[in-house]
Amino acid sequence: MSGAGGLFLTRRESEARQIRSPMKLRTWIAMWGSLGLCWLALSAVALGQEDAAREADHAALRDLRAQFVEALNGRDFGKLEPLLAESFTFVSVDNRKFSGIEELKPYWESLFTGENAVLNSMTAAPEADEKTFFFGPDYGMAQGSSQDVYEFKVLGRREMPSRWTAVVHKTGDQWKVSHVHMSANVLDNPVTAAMRKASSAKAGMALLVGLVAGAVLGWLLGKGRRKAASMGNE
Repeated sequence: MSGAGGLFLTRRESEARQIRSPMKLRTWIAMWGSLGLCWLALSAVALGQEDAAREADHAALRDLRAQFVEALNGRDFGKLEPLLAESFTFVSVDNRKFSGIEELKPYWESLFTGENAVLNSMTAAPEADEKTFFFGPDYGMAQGSSQDVYEFKVLGRREMPSRWTAVVHKTGDQWKVSHVHMSANVLDNPVTAAMRKASSAKAGMALLVGLVAGAVLGWLLGKGRRKAASMGNE
């Protein structure tokens, strides 16, 4: 029997309470274990969905890179413009910055056409070092290398390795190119080597022309002096 307001328990009541306590503990453990398993399952599903979404983004970005390179190599600015974000900037390999396609297009065209054009064609072949790094749901950065081929009007065909970095931005459901930065070794590359060679050739030609002109001038002056001396002796 219970006594003193329930302070004292009978032996049967005490044993019943001891039985109920482990059962209650097991019930709590089972309940929280089930919740934990549900959370893990939901997390796995969410991660799987996120991975699938990112793989779709990577595929879209590979396609974007291919379209961008094809349009740039072909100087097709009509195809290039829809691929660019409103904040698009481009830093060329000669360290010049252009904001928007309105600035990039005349510069790019001047390399191939006009009185100061130096190229017949330029072909870039960029390859990424690794997959795009996403630093937000709608922003990513990729970098890599490219083996660029230049067809100069005077120097002929030259290949030059370069590095590139690109920032991409997702607008709605479409990825676009936001920033591109290209770079190359300005001190040691096939293009500067060819230019140095051309400069040396021009310098050598100028020296040769100078020597020939000097020889001809000397011969003419000598002939004039001899003629004058001959007339003075008559």
